[in-house]
Amino acid sequence: MRLGGFLSAPGHPKLPAELCLVPGGVLIVGAEDRFAGVIVDASSGESVRYEPGTLRDRLSVSGVSLTVPPAKAGEARRCLALGRLRKQGRSSRSFSASEDRYVSRLSEPARALAGSLVGAGDVAIAVREIGEASELTSELGPSVEQRRYLVLTAESAQLFALSELGDASVHALDVKRLRVETRGGKAALVTDTGEHPLATRQVSAVTELVELAQLEPSLRLFEAARRLYLLPEGDGRARARRLVDAAAGRGQPLARLVSLLLAFAESSPERVADTTVERAAEALQAVSEASVAELPTRWNLALAACLRAVRELRALGARGEPAALYLHRALAVELADDAQGEAELAEHELAAGDVDRARRLAESRLRKLPPDEDAVLNPRDASPAHLLRIRLHDLIARGAAERGRGATPSLSALARLEPMNEARLQALAGATADTDLDARLAQRAQEVLDCLAPGGLTHLTPPGDADPPLPLPRQVLVDRVSHPLSRGSGRLAARLSELVASVPEPALGFLRDFCEELSESRQPDAVRALARATSLFGLPRVRAYVSHGARSLGLRAFGSEGAEPFVLVGANHLDESSSHSLSGMELDFAFGSELAHLAFGHQRVTVSEVWIGAAGKTRDALLALGLALPVIAELSGGRALKLLKRLSPETVVKSVEAADLLEKLVGGRKSSLSRALGQHNEELIGAHRLVQLSADRAGLVLAPHLPSALRAILLMRADYRDLFTLAREVGLATALQRRPLAEPAMADLIVRIRSLAAFYLSPDFDAVLGLSAFQAPPLRPFSLFP
Repeated sequence: MRLGGFLSAPGHPKLPAELCLVPGGVLIVGAEDRFAGVIVDASSGESVRYEPGTLRDRLSVSGVSLTVPPAKAGEARRCLALGRLRKQGRSSRSFSASEDRYVSRLSEPARALAGSLVGAGDVAIAVREIGEASELTSELGPSVEQRRYLVLTAESAQLFALSELGDASVHALDVKRLRVETRGGKAALVTDTGEHPLATRQVSAVTELVELAQLEPSLRLFEAARRLYLLPEGDGRARARRLVDAAAGRGQPLARLVSLLLAFAESSPERVADTTVERAAEALQAVSEASVAELPTRWNLALAACLRAVRELRALGARGEPAALYLHRALAVELADDAQGEAELAEHELAAGDVDRARRLAESRLRKLPPDEDAVLNPRDASPAHLLRIRLHDLIARGAAERGRGATPSLSALARLEPMNEARLQALAGATADTDLDARLAQRAQEVLDCLAPGGLTHLTPPGDADPPLPLPRQVLVDRVSHPLSRGSGRLAARLSELVASVPEPALGFLRDFCEELSESRQPDAVRALARATSLFGLPRVRAYVSHGARSLGLRAFGSEGAEPFVLVGANHLDESSSHSLSGMELDFAFGSELAHLAFGHQRVTVSEVWIGAAGKTRDALLALGLALPVIAELSGGRALKLLKRLSPETVVKSVEAADLLEKLVGGRKSSLSRALGQHNEELIGAHRLVQLSADRAGLVLAPHLPSALRAILLMRADYRDLFTLAREVGLATALQRRPLAEPAMADLIVRIRSLAAFYLSPDFDAVLGLSAFQAPPLRPFSLFP
């Protein structure tokens, strides 16, 4: 820095003066050339004095006054301070950390002095200002500001004072005697050299530094890193990572793991070297579970980073365990909201040999899973929740097998979740039975396998029981027999209310005029099945009418409050010569599943189907309905009923000729007249399917013979008949895989068969059948799964 004024030397009276900062100190130099001049050491007050001025500061050298250029006073003081520190050997290296909670805003001389206090191999943690600036008479003469700083490293604690002109003092501190005391509302740092008042803004950070000073070096670094890492982003995290690495280098085993976790949190997988994982695994061989368990919470580590570390450690095999397991367990609370993550933890526990803990985790997650409507009602794609259930039950089953316990409950659940899976059914059928229920479930699994195999539906149908059962308690019907998805407030359960609305009923007089009523003398087996279904569901008398014509297949029950319930029975099911004939338990299932709609309060068909079912008694009625149906095909409810009520005998007569012409005009609609009863889905397909699934379960309770139930389902629709023929040749499982039917008929059938088989394999089914004449609610707990 060029100073105002001149120095003199022998033979050279006017040498321009300059202030020079050099590696060994600070000099004032006056030179004419490289050989002629004068050098004055400015680091000592013996030859140089610094004189602050109102307009300009001055340097006095042996009585010669040299002025500091305007606006350069701060720079001159910096040079003098740095030069004096260099002269004393106190500026070997500069402290480079940015300002954060433990590092105050430092001048360059303060950074130089602080850096010189960190020995070789040591690591600086903090350089924190203590108290406020005070006045000091400098060795260079003037009164100047002096500030004090606490320096904490991995191995030491020191206190230094530094003035703006480089007057410095350093004191080593006994860390055991460090403390912060508060008296009279004032706080002070107490050291073995005295008390140092603290500003209010400094108390918290200095208190933390005193706490850190009490720890051994590697742990001191590790804890300081944690506290810095918890500060907001950009305010200490970068230095925290360096301190973690320093702690790891000093043998802190947990530091290796935290370093790995921080690397995963901030880097893509390919940027984290394999050696980082391996070093962490080596360092963690002797750590305790408790020490690892507190890391994620104490460091507020990202869940994703922790899970990546778990997977990487597990990939190392035995070298990465048990640290991987300890860390995984530490995430249990956070994983409580992550279904897949909790399942992964359960599998880890099982792999580690803790079967009981794995089972508890899996069962806890199963209890939290909501009903999975899509998995039940979608015949193709498995939902994530469905796959998760399978994963958890499979885990429980494997754990039970390792313990030598019966795995039947989980094998049964797996079979219910995948009732068409041959491997699942075989596992249940071959399971060791610990209880009578286990044995019955194994037997039923074998029966399901037989039904799916070639020839499984060719056996003779057993005759139905002659005696009607006692009424089934309403609680059992609702809580056990109905499909689980229809209970509570699920999506489809709520939509079922749309299907329970009252549907206008046709006059029974019309049915008596045009339909044949079921007769015990002509159809004794059907009358028997009707009586058993009516008794089981506690229904009033239900009349049955034989439906001819376009509705000669299927059964349809109708009933509303205040009206006499009735059921239309397709005539082909009562004709022994028909390929759709039903008998014995097949009729029990057919009547049971249909009258269950009345018991559950379902109304899910249009009035037009009743009138179509009445057709066939007379040609005139058929033609009249052929005229009316195209008009009302898109109508339902009251509007359809009003139109149908206009059909008088005179209308029938007048419509004969018009009907022939109309058939030609609406030939495209002709297929709607020939469809079997219930062949098409109405609106709300999912809810309709659910209605039918509950009804099927009720039918299976009345006729607990799965082959008969499956045959009845396949024989009550015209489009299922070809599939039934194919199933008898190649087996039901193969026939369904070939999907010979059009959608949604194929979807409906697969859903019904899967659900019925699942119910057959469930504890609910066993519990209902185990009732003493259906008189008391079962004692077994409800099944969580359909």
